[in-house]
Amino acid sequence: MKAFSIALKDHLYRKHESNTNIAKDLCDLLNLSKDSVYRRLRGEASFTLDEAVRISKAYKISLDLLMSSHFNTFGTYRFRPLYDEEPQLSENVKAVTKLFTYLAKQQGKMHYIAESIPLFRLLATNKLRDFSVYYWKKIILNYPSHQSILFDENYFIPKEYRLVVDQLVGQYHAIDLTEIWTKESLKKLLFQIQYSVESGFLRSGALITEIYKEIEELLDDVDASATSEKNKNAGTYRLFECEIQLENNCVYTEANDVTNCFLNFNNFNNISIGDDIFNQEVASWIKNLKTRSIQISGQAEKQRNQFLDYQKMLLDKSLDFCLSHLNRRVRA
Repeated sequence: MKAFSIALKDHLYRKHESNTNIAKDLCDLLNLSKDSVYRRLRGEASFTLDEAVRISKAYKISLDLLMSSHFNTFGTYRFRPLYDEEPQLSENVKAVTKLFTYLAKQQGKMHYIAESIPLFRLLATNKLRDFSVYYWKKIILNYPSHQSILFDENYFIPKEYRLVVDQLVGQYHAIDLTEIWTKESLKKLLFQIQYSVESGFLRSGALITEIYKEIEELLDDVDASATSEKNKNAGTYRLFECEIQLENNCVYTEANDVTNCFLNFNNFNNISIGDDIFNQEVASWIKNLKTRSIQISGQAEKQRNQFLDYQKMLLDKSLDFCLSHLNRRVRA
């Protein structure tokens, strides 16, 4: 902790209006004697982790930044473990609503890098949303409660969850938003549906047709926002078609000089990263992606129509595959 303590001391001296008051203020903040504080400021002793956290909160200093160097960053991250027990989905969603509330107040911006269909758009649907939650619990997390459950008309997320999800979706559609898709962004979702049909977890042709209709409506919503360049409820909307392959879903937010990055894993969970140096890398990556992309919102009607027509062609092929598979099973 010695190098960290020196970096912290230097940062305090740069930020503090009067260097002579630092020691006194730290004595009060940390409940230490003057001698103990001076020994830390001279580098003869190190700040403890608890002391460093108190200082970071009082002086609004990023501990991640102090622990980093030009070549190496030791950032912190946050995530909610989901394998130990079935989570309260509403609690996970509430954590995200707090971020969206902050973004709205600070007039922040969001970039969604969509290796697959943006999660918040899935949550805005009905049976497609229910299917996505089902697939997550049964296939990705393998919850015991879902081992013998099929996805049918009787499967739906509880009402109290839907209320929180609806709030989140409304917030997502009320901020300045940029989405970057590729021609492949729809394929992961289509694979999940086809996998469930082939595995016998989804057996109703009517339900399959309903799910695919909701996907088409989702694409129509994207088209409407891209045409007007306005998000559904408020704020601006920009849509890019990226010409190179995306390797993950990533949400990057900026508000009042505060940045956050959310890297998606196992469908619905994410790692939240607030490290400044890491997020600078993410911002540079997004900037580069845009140079490899075509903006298809606004007046780019031809490119946008070509992109969405391709998505709907994939949709039609996938629906035909699923219904044909069901018919073959019935005849067998």
